[in-house]
Amino acid sequence: MAGSGGFLPHAPDPPTAAWQPGATVRIGPHQVDVPQGLQGEFDIRVGVFDPQTGGRGLLSGRDDGTRRYLIGRLIVGSEIRFEPLPPPPGADPACFARADGGFAQDLGATDRFIRNTYEVLSPLNALTATMPMSDHRFLTPDGLVERTEFGPSGPRGGPSGSPRGGSVVVITNRSAEPYRAVVRDQEVVLPPYGFVVDSATFRAFHATQWGGVSYGQPAMFTIRSLDGQPIEKSLRTRIYHAFGDPRIRIGGREYPVAREMIVSPGRRAKP
Repeated sequence: MAGSGGFLPHAPDPPTAAWQPGATVRIGPHQVDVPQGLQGEFDIRVGVFDPQTGGRGLLSGRDDGTRRYLIGRLIVGSEIRFEPLPPPPGADPACFARADGGFAQDLGATDRFIRNTYEVLSPLNALTATMPMSDHRFLTPDGLVERTEFGPSGPRGGPSGSPRGGSVVVITNRSAEPYRAVVRDQEVVLPPYGFVVDSATFRAFHATQWGGVSYGQPAMFTIRSLDGQPIEKSLRTRIYHAFGDPRIRIGGREYPVAREMIVSPGRRAKP
């Protein structure tokens, strides 16, 4: 059986203020007393907590919804041994509950999931609710990558090309492998559970490459024109950053978006 134990709080040494980006910080080892006669399997979790503010730091990885991170199990029997957490599967169904560096990073896992999916599905539904589905196809033989188009009917485009004028294209990847598509003449790389939404006034993606920017880990953004103009001509466009690398490129201009930002892609500098 898997059990749960107590806490082993301690101040980090060196302190977090001395940690540097990209550096490896080693803390411990710490001694743990195992009660006589205890047997079973016990999860080991780590986290960062500030007793003065009650705040919890966000580490990199998949948490358990309370910003604690499972790193393995302690097996207690005739001997005591530690079993590290196995590598994650290629497709993580909890990926949309991520918020590292993004808008919802101060929320719990459920609220992060709700916020991230709302930012995609609400504008997408507003666009497509009265649009007919004009095209649908499977892009891989196993049917796990799909392309759906809403809007004006017409000649079918390429297997993963941009939408026709006034239409909306959605590509989703439910496979365990990355999928490469071409949208607006640029390559988009969709990880497992990746997607891209493309239209004139609303775009969104969960990708490792989009708009000419490559991301080391999957990143998620939405881009929505607030003045009804196509995004490249808009003077008021909202960018929502869900998680991952904060860089995004729109119309040849790169923006660093920590949480959200209102930008003007249509405004060009005077010569």
